[in-house]
Amino acid sequence: MRNLTATLCLTIVTLLTSATVENANAAQQKAELERQRGVGSATTDINHPLSPIRYSDLSGVTYVDQRDVNIVLDIDTSNPNITKFGGNWRRQHQLIGHFAIDRGNLYSPGHNNLIAGIWSRDKQSKLFGFLENSAGTKVQYKLTEEWNSSFSIDWELEATILKKGVFDFNGQKIFGAEIVITGESVGYTSSSWHHAGVKFRENRIIDLQSKVTVALKREWETRTRYSPPRIETLKLVSIKLKSGKIASLSQLLARERENADGRRNSNESGR
Repeated sequence: MRNLTATLCLTIVTLLTSATVENANAAQQKAELERQRGVGSATTDINHPLSPIRYSDLSGVTYVDQRDVNIVLDIDTSNPNITKFGGNWRRQHQLIGHFAIDRGNLYSPGHNNLIAGIWSRDKQSKLFGFLENSAGTKVQYKLTEEWNSSFSIDWELEATILKKGVFDFNGQKIFGAEIVITGESVGYTSSSWHHAGVKFRENRIIDLQSKVTVALKREWETRTRYSPPRIETLKLVSIKLKSGKIASLSQLLARERENADGRRNSNESGR
């Protein structure tokens, strides 16, 4: 199991650190992009390969984590700005703007009576549409953990769009964004286990067509006794559609390209 975990972590690290960003004017612009440490431009040129899956088509996803365990989550896409995940109660949460954790108990999963939230609707709304911004854009927001009816602590978080462009995922190209999120617990609490100064850094790659996170790595600099493992990883295994179809993103991308080639050949033969 230790070898499997090491292999998985290496795979995610490779994906997060070596994902390439290409541009429509590749030859001239690539050197400049590399000079800027890979920060790509915010283009949605139709020549970029896109996932064939629309956000509204989603019904569920399956990830594999750092323990090589499958994580199966249902998805509710009724709100175009918030991805809601169901399934195992410990994994139930939602992503505001499709990137910012809300509800659930993902930062202190060892506690059985805790919930976290970005409780203000106004504060949630400022995260809507964040993924549409250009590389380098930042946003700050706050999340509050509450437990046992009388304890709470705040988290100050900052999200940055590190890269935006074409990423290689399992041999297929997606048009996506890499988001870096840093978080730190702040303020005073009389809790016997929680405290200010708990910190993490998260890298998340999101397919911008489907809004699905395809890879995630979260590293904890400091922890509590109820914190997650020091290094958390998720890698997308498969997507479930409302039609009932289940397939990997790579399979769906390959199938879409085959269909596109078939349509192009049909059009050419009809001329």
